[in-house]
Amino acid sequence: MKKIIFIIIVFAAFLSCNKNVQKVTIGELTYEYTGNPLGIDVQHPRFSWNIVSGQRDIYQQSYQIIVSESLSDIKNGTGKSWDSGKTDSDNTVNIEYNGTALKSNTDYFWRVRVSTNEENFIWSEPATFHTGLFYIQDVRSVSRNDFRTAQQIPEFKGNILRIEC
Repeated sequence: MKKIIFIIIVFAAFLSCNKNVQKVTIGELTYEYTGNPLGIDVQHPRFSWNIVSGQRDIYQQSYQIIVSESLSDIKNGTGKSWDSGKTDSDNTVNIEYNGTALKSNTDYFWRVRVSTNEENFIWSEPATFHTGLFYIQDVRSVSRNDFRTAQQIPEFKGNILRIEC
């Protein structure tokens, strides 16, 4: 009987000492206020994200954003178009792109790495955006076959191209 009571006490002590540890992730990645947008014609877009955790008092201490035309570069942690480098900031909203000039009608991939007060660096899943046409010359030089169509884009919810004269 004493052994059973001892085992119950040890087990209860183990359970009370075990923290409810939940994984911290990065979610809701947006580019110009939209997730994975198409045809954005902003040359210095803004990136945003959220820290997702069931724990209390988790906050960001620093971030790093990488952008590239290649998904494999992003998965390898390389941003050929832009690498913000480690930036000590708790800001997660409207971080302005400051890399090489974005090309018109091009797919880009990006991801963010953050450091929280509780963990080392955490990478987000890769996200994507497609640039629109920045200049009138771009409109003239693109053939009709160069544009994506609504049938090619399963999440299509609006206009692909907006041209203002």
